[in-house]
Amino acid sequence: MAQKTNDPKLTDYSVTDALALIDRRFGKDRLLRDLSTPTERLVTAYYLQSRWGYERYNPHAAMHMALSDDGKYTHDGLRAQADTVIAEARKIGARRILELGCGQAFNARVIAEALPEVEVVATDLIEAHITKANERGAHLPNFRAVRSSFTELPDDLGQFDLIFAVETLCHSPEIDAVIERIKARLAPGGTFMFHDAFRRTDWESKSDDLKEALVLNELCLAVPHGYAVWGTWEDALARAGFTDVTTEDISMQGLGTCRRLGRVGLKFLTQWKYRLLRPFVPKHLARNAVAGFLGIYIMYGGAADPASENGITRYGLIRAVGPNAA
Repeated sequence: MAQKTNDPKLTDYSVTDALALIDRRFGKDRLLRDLSTPTERLVTAYYLQSRWGYERYNPHAAMHMALSDDGKYTHDGLRAQADTVIAEARKIGARRILELGCGQAFNARVIAEALPEVEVVATDLIEAHITKANERGAHLPNFRAVRSSFTELPDDLGQFDLIFAVETLCHSPEIDAVIERIKARLAPGGTFMFHDAFRRTDWESKSDDLKEALVLNELCLAVPHGYAVWGTWEDALARAGFTDVTTEDISMQGLGTCRRLGRVGLKFLTQWKYRLLRPFVPKHLARNAVAGFLGIYIMYGGAADPASENGITRYGLIRAVGPNAA
């Protein structure tokens, strides 16, 4: 095992070392046992307990990866996903936009502010998120947030020219059911797009350590059924009648975020002052340290020589055009 210093760095740790450290601090078997709970209950507990951490991550409560082309993290990079949606909305002349799984609606609020002539509606399963989203967006007359799950989008919401999601559809194993509700709420020929993490198509050929790191990362981020395999959503969208289905691999744009979260996770796992705080930190918030620490391994194989082909997951943007009216 690599020699550790009093100020350890991500590059000091192979994936084997990282798993050993997590086992010493949390107990891998305990994590696997405790986190194997029904999805909805796990997701709700995860987000409610992690709220303080997300608000520390960004004062506007962004809950997703910042993207950049230079491998560095900046707060401005948190706007990248919303900026992509804004560009698409302008391209298609969208008048109504719907966000799925909005959290505190960072992305929907950015979009509503940039497109004041467009109605932006955000949905989330957790009532506390909806309350905070509406408080944060109270100054935006074209924005509102309502409570809804992915598969129960109410008919009275009407139809939308563009529906999007950012790092949230991974929480639902019911891909076909979600797509059917999206199709029902999407105007004929409208655009559906989402950013998310996916297992690589060759994930089963990766090392046992990477596969274990993947499962721990998924569970600690409240995805007990695992990320969808790259291509699964595309196939399901095509079956449902969507056209022009495209996927863009933008994994390397998340490197800066993975480095930042990896360093934070490593501090929590190794520095005594953070370890003393752990008994007072809600368990799902504490387990974010595991997910953050492991992100750079599952996405890039490690911090020493990060490359997307060395990882077991990808980060991508899927776009599709909804069916035209019959």
